[in-house]
Amino acid sequence: MDGREGGEAAQSCEHYASPSGNDRRRFYGTIWFVVPLVIAHQAHMGLLGIGLGMFDFAIVALGFLLGNLADKSNKRALVFFGLLLFSLRACF
Repeated sequence: MDGREGGEAAQSCEHYASPSGNDRRRFYGTIWFVVPLVIAHQAHMGLLGIGLGMFDFAIVALGFLLGNLADKSNKRALVFFGLLLFSLRACF
């Protein structure tokens, strides 16, 4: 053992389990900035550009639909089904 209490060891494990803000910024910066630049410099950029545009539209549309669902539905049911989804996903 390293001499730390159980709570300190658990906190250090949690630190490594979730990505930091810098990791998330780097990931999304790559997706939204670097990937379009790579697509723009390809020989067949027309088809890839259309695919990227469809992906961007799908993200905006999904955010709009999920936002409306969250505003109009029963919050308690959404929390229940969200927790159910996470627990089922953890099993498989």
